[in-house]
Amino acid sequence: MSVTKSQPKPQDVEKWGVYAKASRLFAERVKNLPGVRAVAAKYCGDYVDLWVFTDEVHQSELIHPVGAALKQLGEQFPELLFDSFVTRQGIPDGFVAFFHANAPGA
Repeated sequence: MSVTKSQPKPQDVEKWGVYAKASRLFAERVKNLPGVRAVAAKYCGDYVDLWVFTDEVHQSELIHPVGAALKQLGEQFPELLFDSFVTRQGIPDGFVAFFHANAPGA
C-alpha cells in the first residue's frame, strides 16, 4: 500500500505565514520565563499547537504565565486558533522550534 503526502494548498502556506508570525511573538513572550528550554509550534491545518518545553522543576508554575501569553496572542490575532501545552519531553517531529535555549544566540 502506497501512502502519498498531499501537497499543501496555497492558502495553507499563506495562513502558516500568519501563524509563524504569531508563533514567533508567543516564543518571545515566554522564552525568558524560568525553566523554559524551548518553544515550538506545529501547523495543524486550521490551528497551531504551541508547545513550551521546560524542566521538571518549573513545569507546573509555567501553566498560568503560558496561558496568559496565549490569551494575549488570541486577542492580538482573533482570526487564528491556537492550542498550547507545557511539557518536559523533547521536541517531537514535525514541530518548528521558534526558540531553543541551546541554540547559538538564544
